[in-house]
Amino acid sequence: METALLRLCPDGWFTRVQDSVTTEDSEPEPDIAVIRGSIRDFVEHHPSAQETGLVVEVADSSVARDRFKCRIYGRARFPEYWIFNLGEQRLEVYRDPTGPGLEPGYQRRDFYTPEVSVAIRLFGVYLGVISVQDLFP
Repeated sequence: METALLRLCPDGWFTRVQDSVTTEDSEPEPDIAVIRGSIRDFVEHHPSAQETGLVVEVADSSVARDRFKCRIYGRARFPEYWIFNLGEQRLEVYRDPTGPGLEPGYQRRDFYTPEVSVAIRLFGVYLGVISVQDLFP
C-alpha cells in the first residue's frame, strides 16, 4: 500500500509508516501518512495537518477506534483520512474536514470496494486513480 501511494506522489512528498503526526492536543500515529517535504524536514518535529496530505489507518479489530479518529483528524483539519476496513473489505475515504466545533470530523465519507478505483488527491490536487485492490494489504 505504501509503495502504491508513493508511486503517485509528486516530487517533494514522501510517506511515513507508523510515525506520529501533530495536532493541537495529541500526536496520533497513523499507519501511513503522506507528507509534503523531505524526511530531513521532520528530524526535530512531527508533521502537522498543513504538511500532511493524507493519513491512513488499517483496521481489522480497530474499526471503531479508527472511526473515532475521524474526530481527531477532522478537528485538526487533516485534508483526507482513509480507513482500510479489512473486516468489511472496503476502503472508507473521509474528505472535507470540519475543523474544531460541535461535531469535529469530515463532511464527506465515501466507501470503495476492491473492484473499483479511488482518486488520489493531495490538498485537493488530483494525482490520478489507483485500484483499491492494489492498495489492500
